Amino acid sequence: MDVVTANTSTKIFFFSAKLCVLCASAVKKEKIATAEAQSTQSFAEKKRNQRVNRNTRQRSDLVAALPR
Repeated sequence: MDVVTANTSTKIFFFSAKLCVLCASAVKKEKIATAEAQSTQSFAEKKRNQRVNRNTRQRSDLVAALPR
């Protein structure tokens, strides 16, 4: 193997290694983004449920307060 071939294979090896690191970090970032989205969605659902429950209680209080 001559020097040019050795340098080329070394460059290809390091390029491949860097590419693997980039892919791995992209996958990790995607997982984090997905977890954040799920957390945000869960928070929004809890807030929506609280609002619905509060409105339901207010309506039931109004119904209970109607004169007979």
